[in-house]
Amino acid sequence: MPPRATSALLAVAACAAATTPLSRGLDALPRPHHPTASPTPPATWRQRELDDVFAAIVEHEAAKYNASFSLAFQMGDQVSAAAAGVVDPAGTRAAVDDKYAWGSITKMATGASILKLVADGALALDDRMAPRVDSFLAKLSARPDWNETWSTVGELWGVANVSKTTIRELLGMESSVPDFDTANNCHPSPCENTDPLRATLYETGVAYTPTELMAVPWVAGSWRGPCTPYHEGTAPFCYSSTGFMLLGMILADALNASSPEALDQNAFLPKDVATRISWANDGRPPSAYADVHGHDRTSYNQRAGRAGDHDDYDVPGVFAGWTASDIVADASAVADLAWNIYGTKTVTPNSDLMIPSNGGLGKDYEIYGLATFNLAGDTGQTGKWGDAYGHLGATYGYQSVVAYFPHLNASMAIATSLETDTQQHPSDALCLAYNKAVDVLYGVSHACNFTAGSYYSGDCDCEPIVV
Repeated sequence: MPPRATSALLAVAACAAATTPLSRGLDALPRPHHPTASPTPPATWRQRELDDVFAAIVEHEAAKYNASFSLAFQMGDQVSAAAAGVVDPAGTRAAVDDKYAWGSITKMATGASILKLVADGALALDDRMAPRVDSFLAKLSARPDWNETWSTVGELWGVANVSKTTIRELLGMESSVPDFDTANNCHPSPCENTDPLRATLYETGVAYTPTELMAVPWVAGSWRGPCTPYHEGTAPFCYSSTGFMLLGMILADALNASSPEALDQNAFLPKDVATRISWANDGRPPSAYADVHGHDRTSYNQRAGRAGDHDDYDVPGVFAGWTASDIVADASAVADLAWNIYGTKTVTPNSDLMIPSNGGLGKDYEIYGLATFNLAGDTGQTGKWGDAYGHLGATYGYQSVVAYFPHLNASMAIATSLETDTQQHPSDALCLAYNKAVDVLYGVSHACNFTAGSYYSGDCDCEPIVV
């Protein structure tokens, strides 16, 4: 599904007519830094203390936001997890093995799978995307249930437009492929936030297939202009979940899948991770996969100044977007997924290509690497302690984040049963939990606070970590 949650950094409005909101403002960009070589003593895993501090944090966050939270922190084969809040109308208490819809966290897995094909020599990052997508579309259009008037991306967007677009540009959110998400945020408030696709999905209760989403009027024939930097000193960034459906088609074609449902999205994942993840690619709602009712408390399609409270547990459109937004799992499985992508590199040996640049050394600051957000702004730190990357997820009723911290060789995943306009709550929990984890692991103490900001901004404000 369309993740309006993307890196807590910048707004997509600069490159899309239909805005894809983000959770940070320009002032949240961390200062460029150069990695330091100063040694850090080994961390000491303290299970009980970690369990206790994480339990306290999720209880605090669940009460603060009136939602369920589930958190998992992993270093190697050691895991600490906590959950709080209630997950359904009956008041069932949250548990650490509850399964959530994670929205755009899916993109991290899709991107790593594409890079595995690159590592294996089956693809190249600078291959043109059109021939490979068209090869899969040829299989779909030959089926008797094909109802579209087009069968190639050239027919959809124009041959001249698609002919130069590369796999690298799709992975890096630097293409001109239009986004199917119609969340059109407005500010300053109060004002009317509109989201026609959301309204349609809620009203009809019907899930859109990937090709149906490509055929909607604001996507078909709506090729965007060249992707440009949102701000001086940053790399180009134009968010598009449609682009990750195209990557899914490239992946499906390479793996000889005959349809979106037939694609094995676990193909390159370790078995012990794959068995704990479901992929909601068959048009069913969260109630078919997950334990948790997600609540849409955004102001989209509400009167100015009002927020809704829609239970999305039975809305199939929660998973609209296929390989952009269909992952279902508990928090420990998602933390393990990130650790196997970025830490052990078990999923693909070239996952370092995914890492966004923090600027410096002649490089622009990257909001997004390859299928990976720069999450340094969520740590409250600079230098080696501020390095963090992964993905944010948002879909109807659910928002989340997963991060990898290279200096710790650790990952953290946070799921929630809440979707809001500003999408600050996953970053709030990450800010507090990451910094407290460092305190426990190293026996130190430093103050840390998350302050809500204006539209799509928030501040993880922490004292420097001294170890």
